[in-house]
Amino acid sequence: MEQAAERKASLLRFAQRKAEELGRRMRFVTADDVQRALVENPDRSISEHALGNAAGSLFKDKSKWRWTGETRPSERVSAHGRLIRVWEWIG
Repeated sequence: MEQAAERKASLLRFAQRKAEELGRRMRFVTADDVQRALVENPDRSISEHALGNAAGSLFKDKSKWRWTGETRPSERVSAHGRLIRVWEWIG
């Protein structure tokens, strides 16, 4: 995960900023929410596969995010219903 984050550092920072925007607005956020925001971004549409394993680093800043203890099945077809964590914005 760390190596993937390093290779995609610029995209990851952009995605983390999107996650923070969502967190301020929605409070509870998943990786699916961030991925959807990236794909739907009119200024910089990004493939849903672009982050890859770097998506595991989206919520690594524990001063801004807290895992709620809740998981949900991913809504992305490519994730095959895998459980993903629900994060709370505390930043």
